[in-house]
Amino acid sequence: MRANSRTYLGISGRVVGFTKNCLVYDDGGGDQKILPLRHIVIEVEGLRVDGRTLLRLLQEL
Repeated sequence: MRANSRTYLGISGRVVGFTKNCLVYDDGGGDQKILPLRHIVIEVEGLRVDGRTLLRLLQEL
């Protein structure tokens, strides 16, 4: 994952949901955490998606 802040670098887990501007994920330890979409790029099975692109798509729904 690439991020604008070091706080978000190296994070991994399972996506469990979305809020208006955030991605909610399970870190594997049973905790759900929130990442602001506008600050991250996620990679899933080799496909990279900029969080800002996800924000635009979610707004169109």
